Amino acid sequence: MGLFLIVAILGWALDRVSKYWIMFHLTLGEQVTVVPGILSFWSTRNTGAAFGILQQAQPLFITIATLISMALLYAAWHWRHARPLLRIALGLLLAGAVGNFVDRVLWGEVVDFIAVQFVRFPVFNIADTCVTIGAILLFLSALQNDRLSEQKASSSSMPEQAREDTPQ
Repeated sequence: MGLFLIVAILGWALDRVSKYWIMFHLTLGEQVTVVPGILSFWSTRNTGAAFGILQQAQPLFITIATLISMALLYAAWHWRHARPLLRIALGLLLAGAVGNFVDRVLWGEVVDFIAVQFVRFPVFNIADTCVTIGAILLFLSALQNDRLSEQKASSSSMPEQAREDTPQ
């Protein structure tokens, strides 16, 4: 559970600090260019989900975030001895779920501020980034697991002599 908790706490803390910085340094609607044509910080709020869908559905989002967080804690405990990639993925997913959950409970909305300018994309935050990276790592972990399972299956079906000749 160590790596999982470290990743979850660091991701959540980075999300909290970044949101408080935005709230105390930029007025709502204010936009500051970080890298011209690429990235800006734009102080916005979102009462819905990604792309602004399901506005004003806070009880639903709070319930979903609670259930997902409990499932992630169970998964992290169950797979506490799993490969690091899976534990990191679960930690990032929890950091993101809890980060936006706290916003919804405290303020009834999520603080978003990261605006990419080279593509048309909704404004997002560190918690959203944690969820996205965590989901990608979870997918890669599943692929890694499938590959290991295939290797074990193919090596167990080899004749004894061939297994002895196979490099470990």
